[in-house]
Amino acid sequence: MILSKLKQYRVYFFSLIAPLIVFSLDLGSSYALNQDFMIGDEVLQYERFFRFYQQFFYHFDFSRFIYSFSNGLGLNTFGQTMYYLADPLNLIMLAFPNDLVPVGIIVLSILKVCLMAVAMIWLLRQEYYKLPSFFMIVISAAYALMGWVNFNLENIIWLSGLIYLPILIGFVQRLWYIPTRKDKMLYVLVLCLAIFSNYYIAYMLCLFLILYVLWAKFTYSLHWRQLLNFIFCSIIAVLLCGIFLVPLGFNLVDTRLSVGLAGTSLGNLSVSQVFSQFGALSSNVLHMANGYPQIYVGLFFYLFLPWYFLNTKIDRIERVASAVVFLILVLSCMFLPLAKFWQGMALPLSSTYRFSFLLSFWVLYLAGRGLIKLDSENYFRTKLGLSLVLWLLLLFSTVMSFILPSQKLTFWLILGINFLFGLVYLGLLLKRWYWLALAFCLYELILAGYFCFHTADHTLSQRFYSDFKQEQVSFTKLKRLDHSWYRVNLISPATTMDTVALNINGANLFSSNISASTVSLAKHLGLNNNKNAISPGEGPNIVNSFLGMKYIYSRHDMDGMVSVTDDVYLNPNALPIGFSITTNKKYQHMEPLDNIFSLYNQATPIAASTWWHRLDVDLASNHASVSNSRVTLDKTPGIDLATNDVNNIETKDVKGISLVNSTDKTGWVTLTYNFPLRTKHELVFDSSVFIDESGLEYKPSGVLLYINGKQYRANAEFLGQFQNAISLPNTNQVVVKYKLPKHTSLDLNKVHVYYYDQDIYQQKTKYIQKNGVSLTQKTNLFLKGTFNVGGNNDTLLFTIPFDRGWQLKVDGQPVGMNDFYSDFVTAKLHGKQLIKGVHTFSMVYHLPGLYFGLLSFIVGLLCFYVVVVRSLPNRN
Repeated sequence: MILSKLKQYRVYFFSLIAPLIVFSLDLGSSYALNQDFMIGDEVLQYERFFRFYQQFFYHFDFSRFIYSFSNGLGLNTFGQTMYYLADPLNLIMLAFPNDLVPVGIIVLSILKVCLMAVAMIWLLRQEYYKLPSFFMIVISAAYALMGWVNFNLENIIWLSGLIYLPILIGFVQRLWYIPTRKDKMLYVLVLCLAIFSNYYIAYMLCLFLILYVLWAKFTYSLHWRQLLNFIFCSIIAVLLCGIFLVPLGFNLVDTRLSVGLAGTSLGNLSVSQVFSQFGALSSNVLHMANGYPQIYVGLFFYLFLPWYFLNTKIDRIERVASAVVFLILVLSCMFLPLAKFWQGMALPLSSTYRFSFLLSFWVLYLAGRGLIKLDSENYFRTKLGLSLVLWLLLLFSTVMSFILPSQKLTFWLILGINFLFGLVYLGLLLKRWYWLALAFCLYELILAGYFCFHTADHTLSQRFYSDFKQEQVSFTKLKRLDHSWYRVNLISPATTMDTVALNINGANLFSSNISASTVSLAKHLGLNNNKNAISPGEGPNIVNSFLGMKYIYSRHDMDGMVSVTDDVYLNPNALPIGFSITTNKKYQHMEPLDNIFSLYNQATPIAASTWWHRLDVDLASNHASVSNSRVTLDKTPGIDLATNDVNNIETKDVKGISLVNSTDKTGWVTLTYNFPLRTKHELVFDSSVFIDESGLEYKPSGVLLYINGKQYRANAEFLGQFQNAISLPNTNQVVVKYKLPKHTSLDLNKVHVYYYDQDIYQQKTKYIQKNGVSLTQKTNLFLKGTFNVGGNNDTLLFTIPFDRGWQLKVDGQPVGMNDFYSDFVTAKLHGKQLIKGVHTFSMVYHLPGLYFGLLSFIVGLLCFYVVVVRSLPNRN
């Protein structure tokens, strides 16, 4: 009995052979060639995410799924959790220790690809039960090894959707004809699992299910009433998932509003560009980088898909409906507006056609329907000569894309070779050599899958991630400049984004991660080019001044690489020093200390110009004067910034400042300044703009900076700007040299020089410490403590990124909160309500949209009971 059962399910075992062969070849060759099997996002993101995932279960602190202070200065983590970590299959990572997380990722990848093949076999056995087992194995192998899977294997969170797709199609078919209670329950359960595993791919699956049901309506002449079960059960599944979809929607809206959506710069594709991707020759890095859809499924497109449409045994209405669905998917891969619709109305920066796996699935699905109509009883022996010819053609078509330099020639060669394949295999079919044809289809899938995944992806790895096997960051020095400032130099070679992180007191203050949450964090700290960054005529970033650090320089190259040479200044009076430099290879989970919360008093203006003063250089008279215009800040509710900060500026004698312009024969323009400033001042040169004869701004090609004859590091990365900061001795002569082209007439338009007074800043810091927040209780979702009111009309400001989920109470009474400069949580405290002295506060974080999600879940449960539980237990 056991043997009969095993024999019955042996087709599932054989469906794993092709994927396991590909993985074995790649793992073996990676080891032999001393290459990393894990590439791309598997290293950049998932290794770190899964270590964080393990912390949830090891410490039983599931509040981090919602909000965490280990994510920057505090951030809503629900969106990231649902996108990256919600898949139930991720639980397998708990079986691997922290040091073996990369091994767990490889095992998880292999498991998901094998489950894809098993899921496809399950669908084929249910719908095409008359199809020979070998045919099913080949189709399932084509599904598990299609081009989309090979090129997106590093994004393992997406693969779960391809496991659920065949299963959902199978259960949808059961809903057409008097479904039982079990049929409805399983469909609702699988759809809920698909949405829960990855809502992004599940959105595409739901759209395809609607398209599939419309196809079935005409193919099987279904009555609209027969589709009601599908409609009701789908709505119930979405309502049940509302408990996390609604809060997720709130989080996505907030993320889009604060960060913005980036789109692709690619254009629409032509018919030849799309159809050429069905060939094995299309599996190369160039096509992936250009955003082409990955739709390779072996020879099924050239062989069995035409057979399906030309087979007169298949009903004409079905073939027309199938062609319409095929055309819709192809057009979606050609035109960006349609592609945008399939991907949540937003185009990604890379892998533009992420839904293209649906087109590959549809080709295989139709190929299976065509194979049913073939006479599968007569088989012929394979011919050795023909086998050798076909083997050489397959090998040639697979590896040629890595040799051909011409992209246009590649397209035509793809079409030509695969057309030849189609003719040869069609001849085999007409001769009823079915086994021979399908055997070579399977061979091509394994061969092309190996070359596609290993050679192409590792070419990508060598192109973008060549430095990953080396230490990412060279932590060169920690130098104390004087009694209050530390300088940390981060020097990173041309490594990839998301490889460098600076942790100060456990808060991730610097990171080049491109995820939405880190972009938001970078916006808070001025680590990218945004509205908070320095602009001509303004002082340094006010937000950084709050944190006791000054942002100097960070640059992302156009090709997505990051080259970092930063000076990060940390004031221990405002923030106790406790930092660590981490990379992807040595990431450690850290919690921030309590005293990152501070109270800022309105009596002492908090505008940056209080301690940063601008000197406007008058080029006509060669002298500088203190500007009467201060740094302009956005007006925000609850904070009055109308105080004229110029009155608080300690005016300096600037008559001794002189400016000398000269251009030598080498093309260097020399600007000389004399500054009679004290030791504890720093200078920042900003907006030294050159204007050519046509009135356009010119960016110097090089900058040299000398102070009292000593050269300092400088940069000219920002268009029309030069900025640097140095500590000045008592007597100073500053020489700035700009590299300009020879025989070019340029005028220096404006020079802004800021000097920084550390004494004034330290006075501010002492006031902040005196009136600071003291925490008595802290979790990820709850804060409790005391603060001191130093004067009337104070403003309570937390260094917590603003989130509408926080609710604040002062002395037990609710207090409305605002966002300061679109960044931090603030609360206006009126003098008539609070007197000077110590007061208590508490902050509770409620996940935005959670109550609406619970309401959706309750409604879904009621509908589930009425529509599913009370339905027929057995098929009549």
